[in-house]
Amino acid sequence: MHGFLSSKDENFSEFHVSKNIKECVNGKQNKEICLKCEQICPKGIMNHDTGFDPPFEECLDCNLCTTVCPTRAISFSSLSASKIKGILNAKQDSVKIGCYENRSPSDLKLYCVASLPWETIAHLALSKKVELYKSECVECKSFHLLEIFEKNIQRVREFLGDELFGERVSVLDNNKTEVVLRRRFFKDVSKIFIKDNLGIKYSNKVSRKDMFKQLKFYAKDKTFGFKTLKINPDKCCACKICEAICPFDAISIDKNTSTFTLHHSVLRCNECGLCQTTCLFGAIESFDLVRSKNSLTSYHDNKIVANKCEICGEFIPKTRNKCFECESKEHTVNLFD
Repeated sequence: MHGFLSSKDENFSEFHVSKNIKECVNGKQNKEICLKCEQICPKGIMNHDTGFDPPFEECLDCNLCTTVCPTRAISFSSLSASKIKGILNAKQDSVKIGCYENRSPSDLKLYCVASLPWETIAHLALSKKVELYKSECVECKSFHLLEIFEKNIQRVREFLGDELFGERVSVLDNNKTEVVLRRRFFKDVSKIFIKDNLGIKYSNKVSRKDMFKQLKFYAKDKTFGFKTLKINPDKCCACKICEAICPFDAISIDKNTSTFTLHHSVLRCNECGLCQTTCLFGAIESFDLVRSKNSLTSYHDNKIVANKCEICGEFIPKTRNKCFECESKEHTVNLFD
């Protein structure tokens, strides 16, 4: 369970995001360099190099990097966390979310509507109606971020299912409400900042934990849309690299004499794709949508009949006859004989 529902202390900054280098994709592998936080940052202060120390004093606290980080290595600031927590805990039946440029009165104002992880939107939708305003997006200089927003909304739809999504989530394009003066808006925001506890700790992993707590309360026996690994049985050989590298401990492999089973926890999995990137044989082809109950013991099992090396008996892909070690020994010349 390490790295999923962990209660260990983490370091959070008050006015800007924080990055856990140990959990960064680029700190775990160098086969395919991740540039997502670097490319999305409007101030250009993020860097894919894990040895680089970003000048966080220039951070806008927009939270875009927290949304696109595949391993959730970047956490909200305490300031942003307090606003999000306040909305999650509010007793109101509906919540309106918009960006700073949106002229509609909103319960939660963000740098961009793409600044919320899909888990947070899903969490809100489990207990109340969610209205997301994107009426200003077409004219916005950050229009390209709309693609991220649409991707998040699609993931929420997959998770909730079409029926519940239609009941709880609305994406509004037209701005028909009264215009709120910019002065009044900043006055309202300042009140939120004064009331909220700035010492709150809220990482992306915590957001996922809170969502599952809400699921247990809302629909213990219902199923929701999670993503599981699509495994090619002809290529997988139970090498356990994916098990070792998964930052959420979502993969485990059991081996016996002639078969092995790859267990995948769809609830722990964050769909970061790290296992797919590092798989030596390309056995993890993609992610498939599955309906699963909210249980930490819920696994999607892939039972595979093993192919063995004809020399040592080690498990190998079905496309090979010998393992790499035995194959290399055949081509090794002993110069001392």
